[in-house]
Amino acid sequence: MNYFDFAHDDEAADSATVATPNAAYKRMARRWALPQILMQGTLAMRDAGRQYLPQYPKESDDRYQTRLANSVLYDMYRDIVTTYSARPFSAPVQLAEDADIFFQMLAQNVDLTGRNLTTFAKERLQDLLVYGKTHILVEYPNTTKLQDMLGRELTLADEQELQLRPYMVGISPPSVINWQGERVGGVEQLTRLQVRHVVDVPSQTNRWATRPVHYVVVWMPDMIELWERVSGDEEEEQWEQVAEYPNTLGKIPLVTVYANRKGLLECEPPLEGLAHLNAKHWRNQSDQDNIESVARVPMLFFRGFSKEDVASVEIGPYKVFGNKDPQSDVEVIETDGSAVKVGSDALRQLEQQMQSLALAPVERKSGNPTATELAIEASREISDLEAYVMLLEDGLQQALALSAEWA
Repeated sequence: MNYFDFAHDDEAADSATVATPNAAYKRMARRWALPQILMQGTLAMRDAGRQYLPQYPKESDDRYQTRLANSVLYDMYRDIVTTYSARPFSAPVQLAEDADIFFQMLAQNVDLTGRNLTTFAKERLQDLLVYGKTHILVEYPNTTKLQDMLGRELTLADEQELQLRPYMVGISPPSVINWQGERVGGVEQLTRLQVRHVVDVPSQTNRWATRPVHYVVVWMPDMIELWERVSGDEEEEQWEQVAEYPNTLGKIPLVTVYANRKGLLECEPPLEGLAHLNAKHWRNQSDQDNIESVARVPMLFFRGFSKEDVASVEIGPYKVFGNKDPQSDVEVIETDGSAVKVGSDALRQLEQQMQSLALAPVERKSGNPTATELAIEASREISDLEAYVMLLEDGLQQALALSAEWA
């Protein structure tokens, strides 16, 4: 689901819905669009079409589509994100030796889908590198209906018998579309959080098919609301509240880790420069392939032939053709290859620039804003990637503490 296409004009207040993104989200979404597509590879870049591969003036649609279909992405951005998000987890994440059995069990299956803490942390670091932040929402199974059915509050024995426990959910940054916060005692706290989900459910008319159902979950300190899109498309959506239940924790259990924080839940993607160079390489590589295709094929120049004569000529070995005009002539024209060399050199230079930018997150330095405070704490120079891992470690500890509060 793509939530990145927004009008630049401010939306009228009376047209806003529960699914309307706020201004901070829109600022980030414009910067996320390219990194997100690059992470999906060549096919996604082809699907984006003219957005990242312009069509030239007088280039026919057929010729452009052929050029687009033959363009291949140099996957530098995706390779760097994948490599750097995996590097810190060559060894499993370890809890303290004296960690409570509750945390040990949680670390083995943090999200109730089988992911252990190491896999979960690796995915969060990848979000951090792509989007500039990662979200961990600590949830607890909804027991309201169960308590109503039993006619009493659940006991510890009930929870153990039903295997009810808190769990962590990695929320993709593009899904957190709106929020509000306030300062309490000098500390920023969320007062509202809107998270959009798309769930495939069985079709009501065809048992072999599924249909997407769009939801927005609204978190507040005292209440959780569930809204469903009941009609309309992405341009004119209509939403209806379908459920609500109390938030018994008394606060919004979201932990956000930032790479480049700009405000409450607002950030900048740390590898944005590399992403733009990768998109430039996509365009230049397409041009280079096109130039080489032309340069490889010699052209024939016919002098003194009519259009009918030229149209009847068959080109190939063992083919002979003539003309009664004594001034007629046929010449073979080949390019000198200078444009091919210029393009090839430019691509190599661009790849070197990308490699230089790709090394920046792992260069140890003490003067960058991300790492400065952590470097002082660690009494040594650290790289941005090390800083991100340290910040993620703090975030995971906060998430574990929220799990304990739920429990």
